[in-house]
Amino acid sequence: MDFLGDCKVVILDMDGTLYQDEGFIARNVAYLAEGTRWQGREDDITAKCFELIRGQLPLKLGHFYETDANLHCETVEELFAVTPVENRRSDGFEERFFDHNKHFTYMGDAWSVTFFIGERMGIPRTRGTECFLKVREEMLEGPFAMHLHEDIKEAVGQVTASGKKTYIFTNTQQVGAEGFIRKLGLLDRVYQVKYGTNKPYGLDTLLPQILKETGVRPEEMLSIGDHTFNDLSPIKKFGGKTICMSPYEIHDNVQWDARLTTLDQLCDTLRRLAR
Repeated sequence: MDFLGDCKVVILDMDGTLYQDEGFIARNVAYLAEGTRWQGREDDITAKCFELIRGQLPLKLGHFYETDANLHCETVEELFAVTPVENRRSDGFEERFFDHNKHFTYMGDAWSVTFFIGERMGIPRTRGTECFLKVREEMLEGPFAMHLHEDIKEAVGQVTASGKKTYIFTNTQQVGAEGFIRKLGLLDRVYQVKYGTNKPYGLDTLLPQILKETGVRPEEMLSIGDHTFNDLSPIKKFGGKTICMSPYEIHDNVQWDARLTTLDQLCDTLRRLAR
């Protein structure tokens, strides 16, 4: 990773990048199913979610799929009977999947799977948001608290202390994300946190602001994230560097500048950035 020495702005995704957790999937499915015709089939649905994440279904992480507001599924198999659309652009940014007639969604990470299954189960969006926020709250304290890597806080702090501008970009609004960043011990370890960034499309406005604020060139920006369409494609399109950080295989057909799978590897990379 010889390019690390040229990076002056480091953009970190939060969910799935600064922590890794799979426990929320089963709980999210259970909350979505509660009081619906899917109650009692939660275990089967969750098992299929993990098959998707592990790359064992036709639809995989890194694929697009067409959303359907008129969807009506009767079986667990029908929930996952989706024809994937593969990404063929070298920067990963497939605008052609978003037009006035069709809407495609990107299957990017473990959280994407929970949003996908809520839609396929026919759960109203407001109910899905309630389940999401409930799971998020559980992950902060108590028996379902997310596991923290003990070196993340120190490593991120070293990058900031080295003079590089470190940002956390998250699509979650401040009310749902600030507790996570506080739990990670990063509120005072990064230059800025940007909440509700509307990645990827919101970055068309946000990235030029960052360049103006920091005075760096596009090629001096580095983005690290697990949701390649949201976290990496806009920066790659903009001319920056990208690191895909995910424990899962991402079937996006894109060569990012580097690939990490573990939090240990992330910590090592951050320490190299700080030199």
